[in-house]
Amino acid sequence: AESRSGDFDLIPAKTIAPIRVAVLAGDAGPDNVFAVTKSKLYQLVLECTITEGDFAKRKIWHRLTMGAAPGVEMTDGQKKGVAISGSFIRSLLEARAGISPTDESPAAIAARKIDSLMDLNGIEAWVEIGVEKSEEYGDKNKIVRVTPSPKAVVTQTAAAFTAASTPKSAQAGKPSWAS
Repeated sequence: AESRSGDFDLIPAKTIAPIRVAVLAGDAGPDNVFAVTKSKLYQLVLECTITEGDFAKRKIWHRLTMGAAPGVEMTDGQKKGVAISGSFIRSLLEARAGISPTDESPAAIAARKIDSLMDLNGIEAWVEIGVEKSEEYGDKNKIVRVTPSPKAVVTQTAAAFTAASTPKSAQAGKPSWAS
């Protein structure tokens, strides 16, 4: 993952921000969505645009290793990268649907299915941004992980507080004097 920020300073590590995903065209694979690396790995390149806050309109490019060209033997590390990429895509789909990673209901399972990697186009999610150190190329921003929306956390906390501070008789729909 990289940040092509030109003259901008790096976004500080551990920043939580909302993004909109765009799948960039490649030259291989289904729908020509894969970029091919020098080592013949297939990568899905996502352009992630921050949609609000101090860093609105800034972009971070996130590369997902999806496999290798026919006849190319992947290393164990590259295979692990493919698994991590799959987990990242799953997290994006869960964020889009507002479902928990542990939800195995039929609706949640259906929400994680896509017909094409192009279905990732336009997904909005909250992410944690980090900094990738590089002496050779210069430090750059990266996406560390998909996170729950801070707005959803506030809503859940408020709902839990309301439920906890309301007498049980009122929660059950009975007036407090009827208990």
